[in-house]
Amino acid sequence: VSYGQFAALALETAKKLESLGFAADVVDPVWALPISSELVELSEKYELVATLEDNLVAGGMGEQLEISSRNPNMCHFGVPRKYLPHASRGELLEQMGLTPEAISQVISSRLRA
Repeated sequence: VSYGQFAALALETAKKLESLGFAADVVDPVWALPISSELVELSEKYELVATLEDNLVAGGMGEQLEISSRNPNMCHFGVPRKYLPHASRGELLEQMGLTPEAISQVISSRLRA
């Protein structure tokens, strides 16, 4: 589940996962909060749900989806609640592990476990 500017990142990550042999669907909801009942219902149909948001993970869409869903297997990607050094957007995303390569590695490891 991607939100905002991370839709393209989610699509790239899905392609990377597919190249590793995993099926991946991408959902970009119209709004983040409150979590829609349709998104909750959809999340319960998947083995693993990953959320990608260009915002804080703590208190964000992913955490709220996890609270609302009966799917216990979720992982969330976004901005951590900590001081970020001065850098370009690309450098910060890479430092936070918010690249298709880094995200697909985490997801594929979770799916293999």
